Amino acid sequence: MDWPRAKSLLIFSFLALDLLLGGILWARQQDAYLPGFTSEFRQESLVKGELAREGITFLGHLPEKVPGRVRRLRVRVSHPDPLVLSQAFFSGQEEVTRMDLRGLGSGDNEGVVFHSRGERLTVLVDGLVLYERTDLSPGSLGPPLDPERARALAEEFLKRMGLTPGPADMVTPAPANGPPAYQVIYFQRYKGWPIFSAYQGLEVVSAGVRTFEQFLVAPVEFSGPMREIIPPEQALLRLKNLIGVQGGDKLVVEQIELGYYSRFDASARQWEAVPVWRVVMGGGQHFHINAYLGTLEE
Repeated sequence: MDWPRAKSLLIFSFLALDLLLGGILWARQQDAYLPGFTSEFRQESLVKGELAREGITFLGHLPEKVPGRVRRLRVRVSHPDPLVLSQAFFSGQEEVTRMDLRGLGSGDNEGVVFHSRGERLTVLVDGLVLYERTDLSPGSLGPPLDPERARALAEEFLKRMGLTPGPADMVTPAPANGPPAYQVIYFQRYKGWPIFSAYQGLEVVSAGVRTFEQFLVAPVEFSGPMREIIPPEQALLRLKNLIGVQGGDKLVVEQIELGYYSRFDASARQWEAVPVWRVVMGGGQHFHINAYLGTLEE
């Protein structure tokens, strides 16, 4: 027997087996879906057909690439500097008054309020920032307003104030207080992942930005073990059951996106955001489905 040749063949066989097993494991991690939705249903037309038979009309596009497993995201409060913000909002204005907010009991907000010529800026210690042009109303006169111009006015406002939090995600503008106004929302992102509970929201009228609201977090790190998540189509089926769509009623969905979400915890220095599927309905209503458990996040 040619022992050197046999030894080489044996080593090659084990190497090929390792590659095969590694490929199977990788494929399972990339396609870790629940029973009933195998990889063949990842083709969008087939998925939409399957959802339609379940009473769900999906108008958008399904995510092309969905990870099989993800980790939680640890975050903490981001504390904006009130003086820096006041200088950005009231640059060049001399008559700016300041009032300190003092909490009178448990749960009361503390922070600073600035006033100047029909403008009000509130910066709370929990990280929430509120701005309002009290001299503007949804019916304030200006050039005709449409979604594209509303988007442009919002971006111009953020750049002028130096508030853009890096890469941001914006939902489709929708009427806020009637046809003359639109709301434009940007989600904070961390390493490409949207954080749906951290945002910048603007109400835009034809004369400019009327209100601005911001709540951002300071991401710390991804935490905990990698855990399997449900695919988007399974999240939609869970949502149908969770919100009680019955009989022949149709669930109309415009968009679904994977990201992170958590409720603000004022008592904690840090807390964890869980992966969720954010579902935007045909009428603009949205829901967050826990991607681990398939439950509704409040």
